[in-house]
Amino acid sequence: MKKTAVYALSAVALAAVAYGSATWWAGKRTETLYAEQIALLQQRYPGITVLDHQYERGFWHSTSTVTLQYGRPDSTVDENQSPETTEEQTAAPDSNGSDNPQADQEGEEEEQTADEQSDEDDDADSAEAAAPLFLTFVLSDRITHGPLTSLRSVGAASVDSTLTLDARSTPEIAATLAGQTLATATTDVDFSGDFSSRFEGPSLQWATPGGDTMNWQGFQGSLTSAGQAQTLNYELTAPGLQLDNPDDGMHLGFSGLSLRGIDKSMNALWALSGRDEGQIGQLSVRADETADDGQPFALALQNVQFQQTNKMSGDLLDGMLQVTGSGQAGELPINRFEVRTSLTRLHAPTYLRMAEKIAGLSSDDTEGAAAIMRNNLSALLAYNPEYALDTLTVEIDGQQGELSYKLGMPGITPQEQDVPLSLLAMSRLRLDATASVPTSWVEWMARESALDDGGTLTPAGARALIEELVRQGLAVRDGERLRSTVLFDKGRLEVNGKPLKGGLGALGNL
Repeated sequence: MKKTAVYALSAVALAAVAYGSATWWAGKRTETLYAEQIALLQQRYPGITVLDHQYERGFWHSTSTVTLQYGRPDSTVDENQSPETTEEQTAAPDSNGSDNPQADQEGEEEEQTADEQSDEDDDADSAEAAAPLFLTFVLSDRITHGPLTSLRSVGAASVDSTLTLDARSTPEIAATLAGQTLATATTDVDFSGDFSSRFEGPSLQWATPGGDTMNWQGFQGSLTSAGQAQTLNYELTAPGLQLDNPDDGMHLGFSGLSLRGIDKSMNALWALSGRDEGQIGQLSVRADETADDGQPFALALQNVQFQQTNKMSGDLLDGMLQVTGSGQAGELPINRFEVRTSLTRLHAPTYLRMAEKIAGLSSDDTEGAAAIMRNNLSALLAYNPEYALDTLTVEIDGQQGELSYKLGMPGITPQEQDVPLSLLAMSRLRLDATASVPTSWVEWMARESALDDGGTLTPAGARALIEELVRQGLAVRDGERLRSTVLFDKGRLEVNGKPLKGGLGALGNL
């Protein structure tokens, strides 16, 4: 054999060995990356529990199957109370010493009115609505090892993923969606752990036992990361969602949703720094009857645009949210609205610990969540956070109303964490609010309120009400507008720069 042929065969063999070694190393590196990300998953997202992770590594391909649960299936029912105990308590004689509790019970049932039965039905509906929500997902990945993962990339691996809903979810949801594919994705991963992914979800339709019908029209998007998957950018679009209940005429829907995230930090789900922005083409809510007055309700918003920005300075988080759009509430046209809120000096580590504890509760444990928030609130207040409604602006028929306020409790120290919050509020709470509305709006609201109460209010009566507001110092007339400022600071309340006459009781004189 000629030397040139030997050299050629040797080069081919050497290349094959080198490529095989690179593939083996890529497979090993990919397995390490998976282990690292699974370990970080619950740390970053305390609301998610990893129930199981199976990884099978081959030479060219590997598979990963992760079972995740959001929420907990725990119930607030006392599991230590046996059915026998419950039956004994039900059958126990009542306090009048009756020897025939069954006959007494039948007598009581005969005396029960239709209204009482309706109340029991409402209680049963409330108990059913309070059932905990928990979702279990299975993420299945087929991994092709690098360095040549496909014709599209060079890296550690390419991954084809499928997300399905597991039957171990809230039964009402699992009954129609268990086993269905919720999303698929194709991802390229480089050796540092950074990735680039394209994903999409199918349209889904299902009905709930409560009579709701839901039509989800799917979604698609992309996700890329940098800095060893410490920051990410994303884009997502969704055609729309429709939720209807023909029994009570309830409707909720949106269309034309688009979202975009820029330079998002992956430190935690609850405090992602970076910027989010997006829009909703149309959002609609309708109901044949509302719970308060039995009147129909309709709200339709168009071209809703929003932007949220979070920034970290050390351990403190500053955030801003802005929402704008137009629409119609019932027969009332809304030419334009803007809501802008801000939060400053939120101590992220304390907030994350609080969020993690709440995430570990069952979704129906509202009392436990409230207790956790109370126990951590003083620790958060020690960093002097401030929440502000920077502006709420609504324009109707060319007239504009505005509202803004700032709320904080400055000066609280860590040593005061055990002081009851009500006492701290009286001595440290500061509320600074301003409002400005056209007088015609006040007249309209007064007439509508009178009609709701079954009475009538003449235009002269509405104007008299405005004059009474001005006389008591609760409002200041500025041409065809009413303005008001409220300051509550260290237990002292001022309205329009003056102490409120008669204290808070003056509000009841109207």
